[in-house]
Amino acid sequence: MRNYPETILALLCFAVVSIFSIASNAAEPRERHIGRRVTDFTLTDATNESPWKLTDQDAKVIVLYFNSTECPVTNRYLPTLNRLKATMADKGVVIVAINSNQHDSLEDVRQHAREYEIEFPVLSDPLGRVARSLAATRTAEAFVLDRDFKVRYRGVIDDRYERGVTRPKATRDYLADAVSSVLKGRAVKIPVTDVEACPINLAAEKDSIQPQRTVTFSEHIAPIIQRRCQACHRPGGIGPFDLITFDDASAWSDSIREVVTSGLMPPWHADAPHGHFLNDRSLTEEEYATLLDWIDDGREQGDPEKLPAPREFSESWSIGKPDLVAEMDKSIEVPAETPQLGVPYKYVWAGEPFESEVWVTAAEVQPGATDVVHHASVYIVPDGVDIKLVNDARPTGTLNDLFSPIDSLPHLVSYVPGDNAFVHRGGHARRIPKGARLLFEMHYTPVGKRATDRTKVGLKFAKQPPKHEVLSTAAINYWFSIPPGAADHLVHAKTERFTRDTVLLAMNPHMHYRGKAFRYELVEKSGERSVLLNVPSYNFEWQSTYWLKEPVLLPKGSRIECTATFDNSEDNPFNPDPTVRVTWGEQTWQEMMLGSIEIYEK
Repeated sequence: MRNYPETILALLCFAVVSIFSIASNAAEPRERHIGRRVTDFTLTDATNESPWKLTDQDAKVIVLYFNSTECPVTNRYLPTLNRLKATMADKGVVIVAINSNQHDSLEDVRQHAREYEIEFPVLSDPLGRVARSLAATRTAEAFVLDRDFKVRYRGVIDDRYERGVTRPKATRDYLADAVSSVLKGRAVKIPVTDVEACPINLAAEKDSIQPQRTVTFSEHIAPIIQRRCQACHRPGGIGPFDLITFDDASAWSDSIREVVTSGLMPPWHADAPHGHFLNDRSLTEEEYATLLDWIDDGREQGDPEKLPAPREFSESWSIGKPDLVAEMDKSIEVPAETPQLGVPYKYVWAGEPFESEVWVTAAEVQPGATDVVHHASVYIVPDGVDIKLVNDARPTGTLNDLFSPIDSLPHLVSYVPGDNAFVHRGGHARRIPKGARLLFEMHYTPVGKRATDRTKVGLKFAKQPPKHEVLSTAAINYWFSIPPGAADHLVHAKTERFTRDTVLLAMNPHMHYRGKAFRYELVEKSGERSVLLNVPSYNFEWQSTYWLKEPVLLPKGSRIECTATFDNSEDNPFNPDPTVRVTWGEQTWQEMMLGSIEIYEK
């Protein structure tokens, strides 16, 4: 129910590069390279440390793919390229990857090639000369060369991945079509497509070094990154790269600028004054301006003596040492690529039944394979609730597979990127009754390599029953029907009226890829309405729980009403299929409408 782009070093990479070409500026129009002959170059193949020379290739078609060890878009295309090589090698097609990021060392590139089982040469271009000669500025860009080494196509492999958008399947196979056209001696119909993957972080040229500026990493930027980024971007964190040192931040500064100015990072989607929520990850206006000033004015390091003390992270549990750790009873194998109908949700028991009643004051989910766990939910299954798991599949109910016993289970804790734990306020705890068991619901997203996951949850217990028992409930609508092509389809749901004064602690809206916006409103017994949470740009990839800084009283007789907006039009780049009518279902090509809340009764 309820997934981008380390350290810059002066590297001796054993790469021998010889490029005798006309100077090429990255800012020039990309179309100008179509029809140009790529001048010869020699780079080191990191997979075997042997030289790879362009003009030594006796091929009808050569595909140059700008690679990265950390960009998730680049990684997800590697199985596609492996398949293309397997099907096209005997037709005279050569595929080669080029790593031009300044921080990708030869050993980094070699290890990455092994990890992702890359079946073609992977070249190290530490000075970025090949990237500069082709005006390549982003990873995941492919160049198709004919037998005369002339560029016939440049752009994306297909249309599955764009910045902030992941389609379930491609609708246009640009690279395969281009290769096929060149093999047949035909012109490529679409010779240039736009690429929106990670920027290539090229080594700075000597004449581009900037003088010292007022804003420095040590004094101004490090504190911001500690507050807003390091929860995920740290060793052992879920971020795909670290943001700890000056070198880290400088290496990824172009990417940081992009995702910050576009609003993709830090991930936060509530439309509320800054600080309204306890876990608000967004930048203040001052932080935003300072960060961009540093990037634009030369990325000065400053005096290391002015660095703040390093932020401390527990090597194991952010909530402290748990009283109990429950691990999934079995491991789950996750494929390298997403099947056509997606990876079905997996359901796995964890641990033994509780021998006595316990009160949970803190809980934390730790994925075994963070890169493939999109989200995880842990449910409390009370003694006597009959749930049978077959092949880790979702237990079904009796009404056309719509409902399941899981739909009515108490929710304990969830994991989504950047949000995997809770620590209740003093005097608050959640009850697990004697005899209950824990059940994991797992949603996996393949990332281009096979993975094995065994997620676990850590719990801390109160020594005695708390003053307030924390409960979960939700406003749910199972009966909606979203018409084909509808761009702003509204679906409503409401809770029962509260039978006593109740206190609202947190909210968690849930939809799938057609989810566009979500709003919670408190409706008083008198009919007066007030907005509790507005999420104007819902993003399925970041399913945050919004914990209120100041809990809100829900008076007796009031209720919460939720309004979800769905976009089933072709203008929604996430949309799996705008031509179908969409109803309730657990898979991401179906939809859900849940407005979950965390409360306690006074």
